[in-house]
Amino acid sequence: SQVPVIDASSLAEGRPEAMVDEVRDACSKWGFFQLTNHGVDPDITGEFQEHMHKFFALPPHVKDGIRRSADNSRGYFDDELTKRKRDWKEGLDFGITP
Repeated sequence: SQVPVIDASSLAEGRPEAMVDEVRDACSKWGFFQLTNHGVDPDITGEFQEHMHKFFALPPHVKDGIRRSADNSRGYFDDELTKRKRDWKEGLDFGITP
């Protein structure tokens, strides 16, 4: 099997409903998907990936400096559970407040 790939060009065409079933199916069956033709400049996504790799390569004690908590839903984590077993992943939740 292959990770679902969803073409977002229908968003630019003003037809977001064209993607609803694909997104629902991908999330239900896989939990994630790859979005193509989203219109984000490749230079921006490349720079993001570069910084993402640098962040996750940092030592644990450095990443722990921005660990998310009960009071802060944004930050670093490596302690999520699935079926009461620790997931084998790290994550960084971030966002922008308008």
